[in-house]
Amino acid sequence: IPDDHDVFQGNIWGEGGEKLDEPNFSEGGYIEPVRTVNAIHRTQTAHHPGVQNLEPAKRGISVFYGDMVYGRLSMAVIADRQFKTGPRGVPDDVDPEDLTLLGERQLNFLRDWTADWRGADMKLLLSQTQWCDVNTHGGRNFTHRRSGVTDTGGWPTLKRDRAVRIARKGFPFHMNGDQHLPTLVHMGVDEQRDAWGYSPPTVAVGYPRWFLPDEVGTPVKNRPDHGLPNTGEYQDGFGNYMYVYAVGNPTSQEGADRYQRAHNKSSGFGLLRFNKPDRTIEVNAYRFLADLDAPAADNQFPGWPHTVPQRDGYGRTPVGHLKPRSMPGVDNPVVKVYHQHTGELVYALRAKGSTFKPFVFEEGEYKVRIGDPSTNRWKTYEDQTIVDQ
Repeated sequence: IPDDHDVFQGNIWGEGGEKLDEPNFSEGGYIEPVRTVNAIHRTQTAHHPGVQNLEPAKRGISVFYGDMVYGRLSMAVIADRQFKTGPRGVPDDVDPEDLTLLGERQLNFLRDWTADWRGADMKLLLSQTQWCDVNTHGGRNFTHRRSGVTDTGGWPTLKRDRAVRIARKGFPFHMNGDQHLPTLVHMGVDEQRDAWGYSPPTVAVGYPRWFLPDEVGTPVKNRPDHGLPNTGEYQDGFGNYMYVYAVGNPTSQEGADRYQRAHNKSSGFGLLRFNKPDRTIEVNAYRFLADLDAPAADNQFPGWPHTVPQRDGYGRTPVGHLKPRSMPGVDNPVVKVYHQHTGELVYALRAKGSTFKPFVFEEGEYKVRIGDPSTNRWKTYEDQTIVDQ
């Protein structure tokens, strides 16, 4: 996915394609000519199956978000910086509704994607950056305290929450690039642990980052069972909820050679394994100089590998269940649950097994559709209410 350095910028807030006249990237926009940016997009995304909306952004800047299905895994590619508001000069009293993260057409794409389960058992969301701010320090001298970093997807907060609320309806696992610091986070909107996000190790860390909330006295609750420091339930610099399960902080910025230096700065690579029969995701974070013949605990960052259940992609706690449903002749049917009166999708998920017991997050009346999207065979049940808590 093209990002800031690909278009020769230190950071990017794309402002929907606006022109940037000075190298203060937080003004928002692109500093390179349109033809240069488009050539870069074309070079790096020509292998993508296609985009949802071919209409270019402002000034003719090309777009590249879209989806693909491979190995019964449905993937969404998001350009979460192309439409984003530049933070410089945004007054404190600005209406949060006037700020942008994904833009309306990417949000509409996400809405469609969460409900589209043709040929897919699981979903993966791929973005340029993580949707929370897992930073406390950065820089070569470890003197730069970081909090509320606006080039993460944790800002603008209102629009970040909207994106998470839409995406989680398809129970995706979310993996991002850019952040240079390996983290595994269960993000939250109104409460902790709504949607998983994974920032894998960068193959060659340049600007180093750390997440050391314990050292700066950030309040924490509910550390994971492994008890590692700097993990647990926090709120980031924007107030976003995040349960940090694992973090791979740099151990040093020095080394005998560039390879050892890269290793010490938390370089490495990530690997996801989607187990479709079990509906789980194994998350791996290998260190740069990993000995792949050694046990995983010796070659991965502390806290990895970790296995995430698919259902934790929308980890909100249900208040009850509707009547179980099945579709005759269809194994692992797709289930879609809607609010009865508004028609809004609550979630869509491919069932594991022939019968599914829909769960809901509030009292009310619901419509349930169950069936096979590949043949467009569906059964619909309306006026469904909670039958057990």
